[in-house]
Amino acid sequence: MLTPENAQERIADLLTTSEEDDINKLGFDDLKLRPDQCRFINRIVERHGGGILFRSKKQQNIELQVADPVLLEQDGDKELLSRHLYINIDKVTNEQHNRAACCIKDGRVYDVRELLQMLPIEDRSLNIPKSKVKRRVSVIDRLQFMRRDDAGNLVPQGPGECTPVDALDADHPAAQYLLARGFNLTLLVKQFGTAWCHTENPNLPYKSLPGEFSATPQGRIVFFIHQLGVERGWQARRLERYKGNELQFWHPYHEQWETVAVKGTNGLSVLPRYSGQTIGKAPGVILKQKYVIGIGVEKSQTLMGFDAAREWCKTNNKKTVGIVEGVLDAARLGPPFCSIMGLQLSTNQSALVANHFDRVIYTSDNDVNTYDDGRKDNATLFCESVESALRSKNIELVKAPPPPDAEDAGDMSVEQVKTFKEKYNL
Repeated sequence: MLTPENAQERIADLLTTSEEDDINKLGFDDLKLRPDQCRFINRIVERHGGGILFRSKKQQNIELQVADPVLLEQDGDKELLSRHLYINIDKVTNEQHNRAACCIKDGRVYDVRELLQMLPIEDRSLNIPKSKVKRRVSVIDRLQFMRRDDAGNLVPQGPGECTPVDALDADHPAAQYLLARGFNLTLLVKQFGTAWCHTENPNLPYKSLPGEFSATPQGRIVFFIHQLGVERGWQARRLERYKGNELQFWHPYHEQWETVAVKGTNGLSVLPRYSGQTIGKAPGVILKQKYVIGIGVEKSQTLMGFDAAREWCKTNNKKTVGIVEGVLDAARLGPPFCSIMGLQLSTNQSALVANHFDRVIYTSDNDVNTYDDGRKDNATLFCESVESALRSKNIELVKAPPPPDAEDAGDMSVEQVKTFKEKYNL
């Protein structure tokens, strides 16, 4: 741990340009990093395992994505694949900014000096086998996966060839999936441009998953992000269903339902073919890829459903917006609800809200729990994030939880949605 004597010097000590101690000697030629940046990344990787190094749309903004230490304790080795901790390399090396590491799942901010002082993952009391910890860093220059739209805006590439869901045959698996859950296909297209991706974009990389699955938009329902007339990207959701006690996913390449896990008294048990062991993935990785987001999408700067919300306000002569976590929550409630695609309302998102609306209705999931270790549940984290970001913006805040018998807004019935909207004057 840091001491008062070494706290101020620690970053400078570890950013020297000497290579004698650089035991990993990782190269990042594609991003043309300086020696001090390479060394800092190597030191983080020594302690926190491998990850993804990428450049966001801001060309000088290099970030490293690695496993979050706290989530490793809570979730185990699956965090080695999720990697929720983002470290801004430029802020650390160019500005000596200490608190430049943030968990995108719960908003926890770390002092990078503490991260540099932690023991390597294998030496902590985490019960994570050494074989699970990799030191490889994948380099992704996200700019190469961007494109210029007709107005010259730099935006993410599209998911591939798509068909609007309201143009699908009634027996199509995506149409059946959405209709069975009570969604109106025409309204989904109007709110999100919702479509079925039948052929993936061949110019984008896709992470391999067990059983010949991949993190592709193909064979998924795609929701587009339209903001101030610009298509800012997309998010795709897989099709899943229970058939008896079998959890089935729609296979994007086999084009059929496949059983990936069986539900028993001890929860879900992933079938061996989909366990991940054959391709070096964590046992439950197949269960985690519910959503795929386009490369280059800046979640912290976008609100999914924004333009539909503004159009609703114009039609109804109001300046009200709804804030929820997930896209299906926003789809269930319809405009003016927007998804923040996570738990944390960012500074950029809150500014977007404050500039266009004067009333915010925020709806969390119904997962309020009390943990013995003092952790906050996701519902609390979401609500506190919205309140903290907007309470000083001269905006009316209305907390509107879903009915007690609904897990979240997306689980509400048509009648419950009608009652909800009447209650909050929508």
